[in-house]
Amino acid sequence: MKESTTKDFARKDIIEKHQLFLFDFDGLLVNTEALHHQAYISMCKERGYDLDWDFEHYCQIAHFEAHGLQREICNKFPGLKEIAWDLLYQEKKQAYLDLVFKGDVSLMPGAAKLIEKLLDLGKTIAVVTHSPLEQIKAIRQQNPSLDLIAHWITRENYKIAKPDPECYIKAMKMLLKEGQKALGFEDSPRGLKALKASGAYSVWVTGLHYPQEREILENCHCHIESLEALV
Repeated sequence: MKESTTKDFARKDIIEKHQLFLFDFDGLLVNTEALHHQAYISMCKERGYDLDWDFEHYCQIAHFEAHGLQREICNKFPGLKEIAWDLLYQEKKQAYLDLVFKGDVSLMPGAAKLIEKLLDLGKTIAVVTHSPLEQIKAIRQQNPSLDLIAHWITRENYKIAKPDPECYIKAMKMLLKEGQKALGFEDSPRGLKALKASGAYSVWVTGLHYPQEREILENCHCHIESLEALV
């Protein structure tokens, strides 16, 4: 039976039997998912279109496949199909960076305390993210607690984005010693697929609702609404 409550996850043996703890970044440790959402709205607005998706609807598209946003935005605004997506994405990226460098990034509730708790227990922690190093550095400057994490796997360190498990498999090969086990935290369904395929114990952290929730739960061992619940 799948463990599905904070109480189950918080049991001492679950923590003790895992030595490596893997964290996604955007929307899991830091509140940048909301900034990505705003950046897509800004990109569309500059092109003369009103992207009226709320945050939950945005996540329901963005969190399933790498090209879902491109497809759905261009279907909503056919005029954008005449423009190379690479160009539109660069405009979105700049809008996102503008928000990041304004200092709008904070840690998600419970993130700092959980990091400290795991380190106090002697656990190894790594971030596994598709965000590039440039963005990571800017966000770490705003949130010194992130400097407690010694290991970072960023976009530059692997080739295939989640839901492919390459990034998690690489982290585990680098950091797991023989006989040890890994546990990972993800907020997105495609991230969970990557975790499951890597063989790590997978924890889905979200308070959002998805139409495919039953299917998503098949890719995780535990579902909690916030890291704050663990500390």
